[in-house]
Formats: sequence, C-alpha cells, structure tokens
Amino acid sequence: MDHHRLLKKINESDRVQDKEQAKKRAEGGLAGAFKDNNYRERNRNPPKSFKELYQLQNKQLQKKQVVQERADKRWYNRFLSRES
Repeated sequence: MDHHRLLKKINESDRVQDKEQAKKRAEGGLAGAFKDNNYRERNRNPPKSFKELYQLQNKQLQKKQVVQERADKRWYNRFLSRES
C-alpha cells in the first residue's frame, strides 16, 4: 500500500474519532467538554459552571508547574554534583 492511501485512511479514522468526541461532548455538557488526565475525577463530580472549570484547570496547571520545578531542581542539583 502506498503512503498516500495510508495517509488517507489515517485521516478518515481521525475524522471519525473527532466526530465521536464531538458527539460525546454534546451529550455530556460541561463534564465531557475538556478531557485530560483528571477527567475521571471531574466526571465523578463535574463542574457546574465555567468558573469552576477554570478553577479546576488552574489547579491542574499549578500542579504541573510544581512538578516541573521539582524536576528542574533535581536536574540542577545533579548537574552541580557532577561539576564538583
């Protein structure tokens, strides 16, 4: 199979998946609108408003930043210990 046909097939399957996700979002209201790592937790107790949704996203963003800062510190400390 040449790569043009393969690409076409991949694009078609992507389109089908996008349609299915859009349908789920339409059915689920806000609860299904934004999928990410914590969607299970949110679907247990879905946000009732956009304000709640934004607060939740900010909390997740802060968690990611903290994790990243820790990783950076570890990397930097390792780097310093190698240099000395």
